[in-house]
Amino acid sequence: MNEPRWVFILTGSTRSGRTTSQSVGEYLAERLAERGVRPEAMRVRSALRSEQGIADMLAAVERADAFVLVFPLFISNLPAIAIRALETVAAHRSEHRNGGGARKSFIAICQGGYPEARQSEAALAVCRQFAREAGFDWAGGLAFGGGAVIGGQPLEKMGVFTKYVRQALDLTAEAIARGQPVPDEAVETMARLLLPTWLVLPLINGVMRLRLYQHGVLRSFRARPFA
Repeated sequence: MNEPRWVFILTGSTRSGRTTSQSVGEYLAERLAERGVRPEAMRVRSALRSEQGIADMLAAVERADAFVLVFPLFISNLPAIAIRALETVAAHRSEHRNGGGARKSFIAICQGGYPEARQSEAALAVCRQFAREAGFDWAGGLAFGGGAVIGGQPLEKMGVFTKYVRQALDLTAEAIARGQPVPDEAVETMARLLLPTWLVLPLINGVMRLRLYQHGVLRSFRARPFA
């Protein structure tokens, strides 16, 4: 691979406001900028809202030397809106691609609510297939679980909770800046549990109960009206 000068980071979250995927993308962009790489970021929900947004997204893909998709895991796959964006990119490149020009690399970063990173394997396989069909060089996929703990906060602000995620992104930024694939060390580091195993289940249950309380349904959560 040639050393990239420009990296396009597309955030595939369906939600508005601050998201964990956005936090990951912003942290990576900052690390890339520190290494002399020019990052450009866009959100899928904004890009697909209009014809101009789609045109801007496709132009950013074509400008970039490396294309990075950061997305949340939905059950075992990408959000539908992120899949539609990849399909749009693939169709455009199929129509306009020719034999010349430098190859572009594609990297996928998946964050899921499940504790284990392995839950993202199917989604990353989809991304790898996209890279193959759309004419990108597959430069690697990273995943981590427990993303709900971050809740859209800046990764540095989360301290020890995002230690491994930040270390992995630092390694990834260095590899991208050198025009290299994501190193195995980054993949393995990001996949480590954010919290000790014994703390994961109580914390997830606590977060769920907090969400139920916020929506006013904590008392009725175990209701069985048809029992």
